[in-house]
Amino acid sequence: MPNEQRTDIRFMHASVRGMVPVELKIADKWSGNDLFEKLRLQLCGDYLRDPANENGIYLLVNRGEERKKWKLPDGKPVSFEGVVQGLREHAVQLTTTDREIRDLGVSNLEVIGIDLTKRSTKNQ
Repeated sequence: MPNEQRTDIRFMHASVRGMVPVELKIADKWSGNDLFEKLRLQLCGDYLRDPANENGIYLLVNRGEERKKWKLPDGKPVSFEGVVQGLREHAVQLTTTDREIRDLGVSNLEVIGIDLTKRSTKNQ
């Protein structure tokens, strides 16, 4: 990476320009503001700074161990699903209206949330 950091996961494929970095966050350990900040500064600002990298994935995992609510940047408390949705909306905003992120060539950010507290009990 340009700043000598390493992504948590990265995908490469011959038909995709550059690599697709994946930044993994255990959501329980981070505040809502921190999660929003890391999307912009770490995934976009660090891992997508290379002009060949246009796509990124922000993967959040909720283990349900430390936090049940997060606050959005406007102060609204939300569940894990709410913070994931807020980050998805923020990702769209970053790629469409944030001049600095657009100037980096970032064209696609996907936010994926995995909630481990929603495990199925059907087969137990």
